[in-house]
Amino acid sequence: MHQPYYKDDLTNTYLLPWVRLHAVKDYHKMVGLLDGYPRVRQTFNLVPSLLAQVDEYSKGEARDLFLNLSSRPAEELSFEERNFLLRWLRESPSALRVQQSPRYLELAARPADAEAFTTDEIRYLQVWSNVAWSDPARVDRESRLSALKAKDSDYSEDDK
Repeated sequence: MHQPYYKDDLTNTYLLPWVRLHAVKDYHKMVGLLDGYPRVRQTFNLVPSLLAQVDEYSKGEARDLFLNLSSRPAEELSFEERNFLLRWLRESPSALRVQQSPRYLELAARPADAEAFTTDEIRYLQVWSNVAWSDPARVDRESRLSALKAKDSDYSEDDK
């Protein structure tokens, strides 16, 4: 498993979220799948840049531009920040993560015009994009995540 080093050392900020997103959605699941196949032998090579980044996230030391913006109150976002989120939190309507939610599918299909999205719609994208990038089995196991998935609309800042 590898990921490039996404951290800007000058600002101490991760400029791309891929280590966090794949760690939440894929890495643990990949190793966990082997539990069901005890006779299968598998080697996972973990490169130092990935381990360093996962370590910072696990210690709560990582500053992540995407996570910071998706955590901020939607009504406090500037026009530029809203545009950034619209560009990066919406995915192709053909992605399975998008198709899990009729609401997400609707918002993903719309043009990314910050003026055309309400604060509630921005908040929805902040919440759902993070739920959608979680391991589906974890979402089903954890009541808070499964409640957010089932709610699928009208998210509050407390939900986020």
